[in-house]
Amino acid sequence: MISFGQLYPADVLGEEPLAGSRLPDAIAFSPNGKSILSADEGDMNFTGGRGWSLWSVDGTFCLDDAGHLEKQAVRFSHYPESRSENKGIEVEGVTTAVFGGHPLAFLVSERGSFMAVYSLRNKKHPKLLQILPTGVSPEGVKAIPQRKLVITADEKSGTLTVFKGIHRIYKAPVDQPCLASRPTANPEPWAAISGLAWQSPFHLVGVPDNAMPTAIYQIRIGIPSHFAPVRVLQQVTRNNEQAWYDGEGIAVDSSILAPHRPGWWIASEGNAKFGKEEYQPNLLVQIDGKGGVLREIKLPHHIDSSEGGLIRKNGFEGVAVSEDGNFLIVPIQRQFDGEPAEFTRIARLDLQTLTCEEDGEVQVCSGQWDFFFYPLDETDNSKSWIGLSEILAMGPNEYAVIERDKELGGKSKVKKIYAFSLDCLEDGDTIVKIQWVDILPLFSPYEKVEGLALTPSGDIWVGLDNDGGEVESRLVNIGQLPNPF
Repeated sequence: MISFGQLYPADVLGEEPLAGSRLPDAIAFSPNGKSILSADEGDMNFTGGRGWSLWSVDGTFCLDDAGHLEKQAVRFSHYPESRSENKGIEVEGVTTAVFGGHPLAFLVSERGSFMAVYSLRNKKHPKLLQILPTGVSPEGVKAIPQRKLVITADEKSGTLTVFKGIHRIYKAPVDQPCLASRPTANPEPWAAISGLAWQSPFHLVGVPDNAMPTAIYQIRIGIPSHFAPVRVLQQVTRNNEQAWYDGEGIAVDSSILAPHRPGWWIASEGNAKFGKEEYQPNLLVQIDGKGGVLREIKLPHHIDSSEGGLIRKNGFEGVAVSEDGNFLIVPIQRQFDGEPAEFTRIARLDLQTLTCEEDGEVQVCSGQWDFFFYPLDETDNSKSWIGLSEILAMGPNEYAVIERDKELGGKSKVKKIYAFSLDCLEDGDTIVKIQWVDILPLFSPYEKVEGLALTPSGDIWVGLDNDGGEVESRLVNIGQLPNPF
């Protein structure tokens, strides 16, 4: 019998009342049978216990990844920050095999939803070759080298992810690049991109939800590379302090209120915790080019206020600026309280009607809103719902939205982009929508398709919110589509 109960790390044994344990969840022999690899689910506190270890066949500890795998998970946004104090990425499965004469190890992260591929050619220095996204929460991994396959069993999405071996490192296609921050010793963290917009040639911008501090991310696209580098372009500050909104949409500021150095508008989703200390309103937030908050615009008091309102916790889910710059258009994810589930609302704010009060350097404003009924697709799943999750300005009074259900894997039925016009519509009218494209095949088995950007050349980029690092942050260029109108 071999014991994997060795404490970690040795240099804190005398300082900490309880040192960290590796808690291996799976083991595998190396292809030559001379070593054992353990998948270390890990301790709550000590990083080195949250990865994988290499042992001799008599149980002697040889090495571990020393936190390197978690740092790479941060770089590729497969690190669930909310799990930092609770076992991190949780490596739950491991297998080994020889492919093309190369001894390889495959380890799966349950909480990061990825598979790490290592070369074992040099036993003293195993080399990370790449990180590959899987379905949601892989628990097991199986190599079938005679078929050139590796398969993961993904618990939460109820899927199998099948990888086919090729004679080189996999490179993502240019139209579905791999998002990652710069390869440094301590990679810059990013996650939860919940809105997209075109910023400039070769660049999109995005905004995270409340899984991360509010920032403007810059994503480089259109380069002949399988990587799309991500960096924090600007941290967002409110009265010179780090802001923490629930960003669910972003638009480059082309409005009539744009400052000399334009920045962005973001849509911050509220939480509908009426009457509670933690109540957060739905807000449209104007940000200057340096990341400073200029304005916050609220919904009418009877719809969203600390005392109560019609809006539910599924509120703002995107923002667009009208072509003339006079209006902001916002999709409400789900129906107002007391209204039928088959309709939600598209809200339109007239920027010419604002009245504001000062809160330090920030103007807190209200204005005139119109609300249009938007008909949602039907669902036969009584435990699910369908709602909106992004908006894109296409032309004069013309917009596109993402409509999706909240399901994963085979249960997911609706991931679509619809177009509509607000021409000649008045407050309370019902929108006529036109299906533009079904994007379900491109984003299965995931749920939160929440980013949409249009480039001047007509290319449409669609993005996935990765829930703060729990799945991949998929970005797809679906190309140029015929005008739906």
